[in-house]
Amino acid sequence: MRKLVCLAVAAAILPVSAAAQPRPRALAAPPAAECARLQQQLQPALPRPLTRATAEVRYFSGELDVSGPGCVLTARGTLNQFDGDGRYWERLQARIRAAGFRFDPGMSADGGGGSVIGFRRADRYLSAMYEEDDGGLCDPAGPPASDCELPPERTRVTVQVGLAVARP
Repeated sequence: MRKLVCLAVAAAILPVSAAAQPRPRALAAPPAAECARLQQQLQPALPRPLTRATAEVRYFSGELDVSGPGCVLTARGTLNQFDGDGRYWERLQARIRAAGFRFDPGMSADGGGGSVIGFRRADRYLSAMYEEDDGGLCDPAGPPASDCELPPERTRVTVQVGLAVARP
């Protein structure tokens, strides 16, 4: 089984307003109460339960590349349990913005079967990702997994949100 790490990669440059802020050298876990509050704020966006753990959070945006322990919220299920059409992803982003985070255009990437996006609030760095996985059901010698057409009840989905605090 694969180990998921909350990770985001993007090649865009930070906007001037974000670039003017001091760059952290590393990330640290937020207080447990803050993580629990974020879990409560985001849970209504997702049809599957969010679990909470401390794990590595890595944040890439333009020339910024920092990592460290953070709060990681994870929900897993099948595509049909996640609405089947991506509405959960839009609802999750709306909830993140409602919690006071602003979108970081330097941290946004989409690809076949997944997407990552970054948000910032003061010294808080938040990355959100979703991944659709065939679970090894598609023929590895056949077309890429992103082109494999599995029914929604057989397509696995992982949604993960990582929150960390900048450490100077």
